[in-house]
Amino acid sequence: MPQKQWDWFCLDNLLYHEKNIIVLWDKTGKHYDKGKGMRVFAYGKEVFRSKNLSVVKVKF
Repeated sequence: MPQKQWDWFCLDNLLYHEKNIIVLWDKTGKHYDKGKGMRVFAYGKEVFRSKNLSVVKVKF
């Protein structure tokens, strides 16, 4: 599973249904300074947070 292999990643400036999305994974919370785990942002606002990588469904 990627969360055991990857310490961090960022998918930035994703255009999804005409929305600008950012997906972050930071195993320790120190790389991006946003806290441990997975975060999803839409237009700069956090819309999802999880301690684990997971499938995400977010309503905008």
